Amino acid sequence: MPKTIGASAHAAAYAGEQDPARLRVAPPLRAESREEWRERMARKGAERRRMEAGLPRGQVVSEASAYDPEHDPTVAERRATRDEQIVAAYEADDQPSIQELGHRFDLSHEMVRRILHQQGVQLSPKGHHRTPSQAAPASVPAPPASAPAVVVPKPAPPASRPAAPNPDSRDRLAAVTAYVAGDSMAEIAARTHRSAGTVRGWLVDAGVQLRARGGYVLVPGRDEQIVAAFTGPEHPSTRDLAQRFGVGESRIGQILRDHGVSAAQPDRPRSPARRDPAPSVPAPLSTPAPDEPDAPTQDPAPVEPAAVEPLPPADAAPVSTTAPAPRTELTALLPDDVRRAIHDVVAGLMDAAAGLAGAAKGMARLEAYAALYLPATTAPKETLL
Repeated sequence: MPKTIGASAHAAAYAGEQDPARLRVAPPLRAESREEWRERMARKGAERRRMEAGLPRGQVVSEASAYDPEHDPTVAERRATRDEQIVAAYEADDQPSIQELGHRFDLSHEMVRRILHQQGVQLSPKGHHRTPSQAAPASVPAPPASAPAVVVPKPAPPASRPAAPNPDSRDRLAAVTAYVAGDSMAEIAARTHRSAGTVRGWLVDAGVQLRARGGYVLVPGRDEQIVAAFTGPEHPSTRDLAQRFGVGESRIGQILRDHGVSAAQPDRPRSPARRDPAPSVPAPLSTPAPDEPDAPTQDPAPVEPAAVEPLPPADAAPVSTTAPAPRTELTALLPDDVRRAIHDVVAGLMDAAAGLAGAAKGMARLEAYAALYLPATTAPKETLL
């Protein structure tokens, strides 16, 4: 039978087990993460490098016979010491690469390369493996004194070829000469088979002052020639002079006014080229009804539009109202008389055509009224009218 313990005994035992000295137990271990491990290693490495910075070159903390923990060099001193160590290691006999120095000093290879450049160290070509033999090249023995010196002649530079003549030089000279003489860029371009832009470039290169677009070409003596031709015995018109000299007709008038010559002279005989041509004859307006028979062709008399007579019936005989004109010998007629007569005939035909057009419009209106207001019937259209 088990031994029973009283309440007081249980209380004393529990109080002894709850002693603070006995309850002080280490916390359970926790797995360290990779980030925490890297941070701890970096911190230890920084402490180690800070300790080694105050030691002589080549010694580490574990090999130092004496270390002064109070010595704390500045950042500039530590960097200067580090740069000296990198340069010494790069120029050592083992010839480490930049990547190896970066791993050794915990720096990137770009930082190591920058430090070597700042210290004036000549780096080996990129991708070239450095060997001890390259660091200290073996001395080449000098050739014996009796051996003749070998001189390797340098290849002569290629002779410079003379510049080929510019094929555009002749065209350039001709273009400049023609432009100064008064020709336009378009004419020069068409003559030289070049574009207007190329011709403009030639003129700019030659230093020629370009004229304004559409401006008058100031050719010496041209104004006097125009005035002399206008006042000469041929009596040319301003249009003839414009075509002859290649100048606008308005410019011809301005030149004449500048020289005190009036272009409008009543007693001046007219030039054949200045006479007005015969006007064009428009086709007469006609709208014949589809059911009406075609009227016989006749010469209509010139009538005024206000006095339009009713049309004769379709079966009426054609009556000529025009009186025969008196016959005139052709040798007695001048070209102006013929043109004037043709003009009068055309004017009469146009007046007659206007009257016929008015009558046709009236006929169309009457037919429309008849179809609208009169009852349907089979009577001919003449009775409806």
